[in-house]
Amino acid sequence: MNIWAATFLTVWCVLLHPQHTAQRPVLTLVRGLRVRTFFGQILKRRLVSYDSKNRSLAECLLDLAYRYHLPMGFEFVDRDMVWRPVELRLENKSLASIVRSLVATTGVDLKVDFSAGLIDVYKPEIRSDSRNVLNTVITRFQLKDVGPERRDMSRFILALLLLAVPGVALGSAAQFPSRPPNPAFDRKLDTKVSFFSTQGQSFVKNFLKLVCMYKLPAALEYVDEDAMQRPLSLTVRSAPLRDVIRALVARLPEYRVTFVEGIVDVYSPQARRNRHNLLNTIIPSFSLNRESLNGASTELANFLRAQTTPGEGLIGDVMESPDEPIITLDLRNKPVREILCAIVAANGSAVWAAAVPPERLSDPKAQLWAVYPLGYSFCDFLFTRLHKMFMVAQ
Repeated sequence: MNIWAATFLTVWCVLLHPQHTAQRPVLTLVRGLRVRTFFGQILKRRLVSYDSKNRSLAECLLDLAYRYHLPMGFEFVDRDMVWRPVELRLENKSLASIVRSLVATTGVDLKVDFSAGLIDVYKPEIRSDSRNVLNTVITRFQLKDVGPERRDMSRFILALLLLAVPGVALGSAAQFPSRPPNPAFDRKLDTKVSFFSTQGQSFVKNFLKLVCMYKLPAALEYVDEDAMQRPLSLTVRSAPLRDVIRALVARLPEYRVTFVEGIVDVYSPQARRNRHNLLNTIIPSFSLNRESLNGASTELANFLRAQTTPGEGLIGDVMESPDEPIITLDLRNKPVREILCAIVAANGSAVWAAAVPPERLSDPKAQLWAVYPLGYSFCDFLFTRLHKMFMVAQ
């Protein structure tokens, strides 16, 4: 993030709550402001419903800040926060709960704090970085008779964020394309499920059963032994399919789920942060022209092999079904897991899964993923394969 934009965001928050300060870091000027009683009351306000409308995290938060007069600060901003669409629908939740849920969709170590009288979005590791100029200690800072502008600043601030994030400037938006709405995918997720029971089966077994039954493109970025083997007890009645899947994922604290860009993506935030996880490897450029599902996965395996172990064998394993859709993609600077999600979403009827235990996601010689069409026989084959990998590990 550019320093001028970061400074502006910090000062913008300070102006909302001016006070005398001395011998404090820049960020503490914001965090240490006196809590206004109305702020806590507004955060408790419950909304009948909330829909992120596929806007980015930054746009969603700034919209809430303006609508409900909530002071806000962004101590950390990256490209995903500004550009990546967020899909979140909630009912009868407080504003505080909505903000927390929005921040949680990022899948990175992003936090939010309300204790200082503002919505303070930050990343702990950035706060502890001695090189971060926002942690600079200010000997004395004083404001007198200065107040905030009472007009809509949200679009202006969002424009600053668009310019401030590295790699997001004129022309670079094409590197992070905003996919058009997917009404067919959304309709499937809104399907009312009259009754669902895990029947004492594992998370992976139930998840694959759901995505196969309703033909939902899906991803399992991370599969551990608990998800494969622990019996679950869950019963849901008369709920949208989206909520059934959320309830299922909630049974495993390690896991999260998003419904963005036409795919049900189940992942582990910790695995996404692991720099040794080869599924997080950035591929500078990846293009496909009228490829099959099998060909797309093999092509990606070749790209990853070229970056990690030149000359070694392929990483990946797929099966094809006849008359499958062809895939055309043009992606830049994406991690392998996101490219796999894009492949599956473009196919429209497939699922990919990490095909090794978590400790082997860093092994360049392992077959890291498996991709299969959405059919009961294929999903059963995938489950059997995943189950066997933990039997071998034992």
